[in-house]
Amino acid sequence: MSFVSLLRNMRLTISSLSRRGLGYVVLCWIVTTLIAFSLRSPRWSGNPFAYTINVVNLIAIILAISAPLFLGVGLLFSTPHARKHLLTMTESTGSSRMAFSITTLTALLVNSIGVTIIIIGLYLSELFHFCDIVVLTYLPAVLASALAVSSILTLLSIPIALSVDDWRMNTVLGSIMTIALSFLGVSNAISYVSSASRDLAIWSPHYLVRALTLILSGYEFESEYRLVRYLGYTFTIPEIVVPLLVYFLIAVVLLFLSLRHIDLNLSRWRVVIEMILVGEDKWNELDDSSVLASRTSETDERKHHLSVLKKQRQLTVAIVILLVFSSSMGGIVLGSQRTAGTRVTLYESPGGSSIIPLGQWFAVEVLVPAPTAPLENVINWGADILDWGDSPDTVRIQYLFSKVSLNEFWAMNETEKSNLVDSDHNRSISDWNSINGYEALGENSGQYVCAFRVSDPEGNSTARIRFFLEILRRVE
Repeated sequence: MSFVSLLRNMRLTISSLSRRGLGYVVLCWIVTTLIAFSLRSPRWSGNPFAYTINVVNLIAIILAISAPLFLGVGLLFSTPHARKHLLTMTESTGSSRMAFSITTLTALLVNSIGVTIIIIGLYLSELFHFCDIVVLTYLPAVLASALAVSSILTLLSIPIALSVDDWRMNTVLGSIMTIALSFLGVSNAISYVSSASRDLAIWSPHYLVRALTLILSGYEFESEYRLVRYLGYTFTIPEIVVPLLVYFLIAVVLLFLSLRHIDLNLSRWRVVIEMILVGEDKWNELDDSSVLASRTSETDERKHHLSVLKKQRQLTVAIVILLVFSSSMGGIVLGSQRTAGTRVTLYESPGGSSIIPLGQWFAVEVLVPAPTAPLENVINWGADILDWGDSPDTVRIQYLFSKVSLNEFWAMNETEKSNLVDSDHNRSISDWNSINGYEALGENSGQYVCAFRVSDPEGNSTARIRFFLEILRRVE
């Protein structure tokens, strides 16, 4: 077949989507993108790659859902329009394999166009936050990574579409499958934080596209900790290549097996003729005695084809259910094994708490060692009323955690101490019984002073406050 003939057949294949089918694809891309926006992790900002991370995080969620990809494949292989076109193209080319190959190439093209449009749109939205064209430096890496992963998903979708021979089932089952794979890495598939079962995460499309983008972009994070915050785990290039090759080989093997399926489906459509009735054919079938006879007579051949289709659907559903179950259980079991020992207390108030009079500073010096990814240092602190006495209803709460020495802190005057307290931790409160705070230190480490004070503006109350401080190292 010449290149011109190939392009003509691909154009005809795209036209088999019909306007309604094309509308479904566009709507599915829009809805999936909106879902990704609602589930995305906190935005990154700063250098140009930070804005690329925002784009990649959204694309990763879209690929974790993958509904538009499976819908596109289903509409090209499993609708009455598509079935009729495949029969026609098989007759015109004289080969079911040629018809299958052209439709496969068309599916890859349609899904690639969708992915490209979404990525360009997301990059344009990031330009509103970072008005510098340098942000587009990493666009080729993001495109290459997303197209590679989406192409693999497209190829994996084709055998499912041929097995169930229904575009709705193909979309639902395919989306469930990719979401299940995302749970290999984390209990929350869209989480940007580290994963207890992160060694398996690289096998999910959600994480694979993010790691592949990092490799192709050539970007290097300042520390291993920041890499883990972005990806959820550390990795090497061979660890990325292996799942890509495995998925590609699986897709190739399944595509060869699909050549048998396409012949089986073509035979079914010629017998179960209502599966290829479109447009006016549906109205004319009542006037066509041969069509009516085909639908009303339960011949052995018709029964055989419908029975085989039923078994294929049942087997495909069973495989997807097994994948969902094994992925969920694998993540839970491995996660429970790896989370043991990942919560360490670095500091705790002696006796659990300290008693401080109202109006006086409580300060303690603590040494916070640097965490090892994916662990991070966090602070829990709080205070409650031990003896309120004649204190007023409104008091001022001041809390700080600053990188100064204890001697430097006590040498400061009241104004200098208050200046160390940020606005969120320097406020007046009324009618309180207790107050609690949480602060993530991330990878920060070193010598810190933690100080706390509850003061009465009038300065004549006799209350006593119980204050506790706990510094932990843990996986988020």
